[in-house]
Amino acid sequence: MPARRAFTLVELLIVIAIIVVLIALLIPTLNFARANTRRTVCASNLRQLGIATNLYLDANDGYFWRYYWDIPGAAPGRLWWFGFEANGPAAAGTRNRSLDKSRSVLGPYTANLANLLQCPDFPYDDAEYFPKFNKHAASYGYNIKFLGPVAGETATRTRYSARQDSVFVFTDAVQFDFGATFNEGHYVLYTPGASSPSGYAQFRHRNAGAWTAQMSFIDGHVESQPFQAPGFKPIQGMPCGNLHAIDGSNTIYGY
Repeated sequence: MPARRAFTLVELLIVIAIIVVLIALLIPTLNFARANTRRTVCASNLRQLGIATNLYLDANDGYFWRYYWDIPGAAPGRLWWFGFEANGPAAAGTRNRSLDKSRSVLGPYTANLANLLQCPDFPYDDAEYFPKFNKHAASYGYNIKFLGPVAGETATRTRYSARQDSVFVFTDAVQFDFGATFNEGHYVLYTPGASSPSGYAQFRHRNAGAWTAQMSFIDGHVESQPFQAPGFKPIQGMPCGNLHAIDGSNTIYGY
């Protein structure tokens, strides 16, 4: 019987080294694929929210919804656009407030709304994240330029009839309210110079080497936009700041 030849130690180390090199080559590719998948899920969510937006506008004479309503009576609370806070609003700085997302104004116009309001790249795991509600509410921000000049009024789709493809409704967003912390970006507002706490677009997706934010426009289409300085405060390297129209202005907000 011929003797069996075993691996030498050197040969075994060579095989291990080759495996390590292959893993090192594959990991960036896998990370890129995961990031691309998360970005795709986010874009799909925003497309569904764009469809729900237009169904809502069709059913409400073209009027956009308010950021919130205060509900009186036997079961009082605050109806935010993303859900109902019983007995709300709680005092500023209160954590884990109750929220019923099934009562969102967009709930009747799309299935599975609770999941559509979540971007998979929102930094919920960051130590500075402030959990305003007892469940993840909305990591997309509503463009509150749609609110009218008088409290309680809202703009109509007709006002933007010639600009429905260039004024956004939702975007990846983050909100700075409580000192050094941040919370979900339930609204976005253009802030000159990105110089004060507010609701900002969050450029949380890495695409072709640039940080980008994704947006859903009035007509329902979705676009992404790279970050343009100045920014407010980055989170895990992700810039936060204003969106800009092609000409660099704030007309993308509806101004």
